[in-house]
Amino acid sequence: MSHDNPDPGTSTDAGFLSPDAPAPEAVRAAVFDGPDAGVHVDAFPRPDLAPGAALVRINCCTVCGSDVHTYTGNRIEPTPAILGHEMVGRIAAIGGTGLTDYHGEPLAVGDRVTWSMQVTCGDCFNCTHGIPQKCTALFKYGHAAITERHALNGGLTEACHLRPGTTLFRVPEAVPDVVISPANCATATVAGAVRLAGGLDGQVVLVQGVGMLGLTAIAMADAAGATAIIALERQARRREWARAFGATEAVDPEAADADGLEAAIRRHSDGRGADVLLELTGHPDATERGLAALRTGGTGVLVGPPIRRARSTSRPKTSCGACSPSAGCTTTPTTTWRAPWRSWRLITTTIRSRP
Repeated sequence: MSHDNPDPGTSTDAGFLSPDAPAPEAVRAAVFDGPDAGVHVDAFPRPDLAPGAALVRINCCTVCGSDVHTYTGNRIEPTPAILGHEMVGRIAAIGGTGLTDYHGEPLAVGDRVTWSMQVTCGDCFNCTHGIPQKCTALFKYGHAAITERHALNGGLTEACHLRPGTTLFRVPEAVPDVVISPANCATATVAGAVRLAGGLDGQVVLVQGVGMLGLTAIAMADAAGATAIIALERQARRREWARAFGATEAVDPEAADADGLEAAIRRHSDGRGADVLLELTGHPDATERGLAALRTGGTGVLVGPPIRRARSTSRPKTSCGACSPSAGCTTTPTTTWRAPWRSWRLITTTIRSRP
């Protein structure tokens, strides 16, 4: 979604994007009423801005897979709502005396910005223990119901009302809207997964699923110096995209040659197996296939773990090894899995896990 812009790859100063133009008194938005009710356009009054809040004119809002799931009813969100959380825009108004970005630099009306899709308290147990995405007072743009005090809380609108405490980043003018818009979600998700996987330089990387996340993962692995990047994807068009973004090979899991993936990994790893798995489909069968493709000591990162339990011949470690088996171990196994013929280190991300 891009407003007043014939080329969504560039920014624009139409309307109240100009620093000396006033913010509008009414703002239109696409309101989602539920999977069975669809979407209608409504107008909302310009919000009063508390100190630290801002009104940002939306240049571009890209559609995340979670938006599609919500629209189709596969993900339940409160309604009515304004969907969309991958967005970029220009500041139209600021509450109070000032506003700063993530680096502490002052922001002004007219600045082009993007921001974190989440606002956290910073003080609860989860925030202080490294999992702020599970903050007990978590707010997520594009995933909240419209309220009288905070109606414009999603991206499919002319302007988004940013809460105090939102982390903002000033965007260089040279970066196109369509590139920066998914930075707070798809791009950040993959960056987190790659960070957890460790260095990819010289590694054989298996990327499963070539949607937005998979393409980003392939590009990041290529930029990081991976020796080989093997993409697993059913759709032919997406396999072409995978190669364009840097994949060494793109394999169809449903092709007549059932050994295609295994053969590709053998070719590039001297028969050892993949060093790193980036599992981006969330499908149990794909997860099982990817884990089986890892070498001994390889690293797997599951982004959006499968909802139903995978049917696997692997046997998870069921105790921590430190307590008395007769007493019953209370440790939940999350990092190490053992199989009859190999073992690997498994990292499960919570970057995009559902509550």
